[in-house]
Amino acid sequence: MKCFAPGARPMAAALLLALAACGAGATDIATAALPSDVSDGVLQVAQRRLRLPPGHWVLVARDIVETLGRKQQAGTGIQAWIAREDAGRLDALISLSLPLEDFPKVHHQGDNRCSDEDSIERADLSGNPNLPECLGVYGHRDLVQALATRSPAVAAWMLAAKVSNPGPVVRFTYRQRTDFSYGGISLFLPTAHFESDEVASAWAKQMREVCKPLFEGRVRDATLPRTPASSEETAASAPN
Repeated sequence: MKCFAPGARPMAAALLLALAACGAGATDIATAALPSDVSDGVLQVAQRRLRLPPGHWVLVARDIVETLGRKQQAGTGIQAWIAREDAGRLDALISLSLPLEDFPKVHHQGDNRCSDEDSIERADLSGNPNLPECLGVYGHRDLVQALATRSPAVAAWMLAAKVSNPGPVVRFTYRQRTDFSYGGISLFLPTAHFESDEVASAWAKQMREVCKPLFEGRVRDATLPRTPASSEETAASAPN
């Protein structure tokens, strides 16, 4: 069964049944315990769902944020961190930000401009400075150091769960704000996953293609592309 896109007007009972079916089995990242296995690889945020690439994913941290809209309408949003762990090794880390309620001009307080920090590649796709759309690929020499200001809770989980620090990582970031919603996602991957900057850039564009309609509310269900195999995985799978 397909989830209803905005603008559909089914009968109330049918809508409730459809939403229940669409959320079945997904991990509601606003209410799930911390830490919590994302056993089916599907994240639920209100009526939106995001399917993760294969692997063992764990919801490790979250923040509930206040949102504002037209005429000071107030609501809430979620920023959650989900880690992919493999035998005590952090293989990927996602930060996902979405509203729990959509309404006109909804946003959370903060700087609306696209970041001007040093990057491998960065694109400001905004048609309106008040409605930013930003895509970037960034490099960090050390993941734990990068988390110091972004989410100390993730670093604390790594320490408690005895998950090793992968060291240098590439971060893909895409965020967008529209007249009725917003969304943001960052994906951290060890640098061993990428043979070149061109490969990283191509993957970032795939992430935007998937997340843009989800953030805009045109779809309720999206699937992230598979992450590139690391150089170690590629070598292990090569024929002798």
